[in-house]
Amino acid sequence: MLGVSVVPTVLVGNKADLEIGREVTTEEGQKLAEDLRCSFKELSVAEAVLAVEAAVIQLIRMVLDQQRPLPDRRSYMLTVRHALTRKLTRSKTMQW
Repeated sequence: MLGVSVVPTVLVGNKADLEIGREVTTEEGQKLAEDLRCSFKELSVAEAVLAVEAAVIQLIRMVLDQQRPLPDRRSYMLTVRHALTRKLTRSKTMQW
C-alpha cells in the first residue's frame, strides 16, 4: 500500500492497582488494543515506575524497528540462490 505509514502505538492503561472506581476494564483495554492493532500495557504509575519505563522502551524499540531499512529483496534472493547452489553442488560431489 503506497503512501500508507504505520505509526508505532502502545495503549497504556493507568491505575492497574485500583479495582474500585475503574472506568475501563483490563478486557476492554485489551480489546481496544486488538482493534487498533497495537500493544497493550496496564500499569500503575504511582506504584511501578519500572513498568512505565518498560512501556516506553517497548515503544522506542518499535520506532527503531520501523526505521530500520528492509533488506533489499534482490540481495536476499541472491543469498538464497548462492546457498542453494552450494548445497546442491556439495550433495552432487558427496559419495554415499
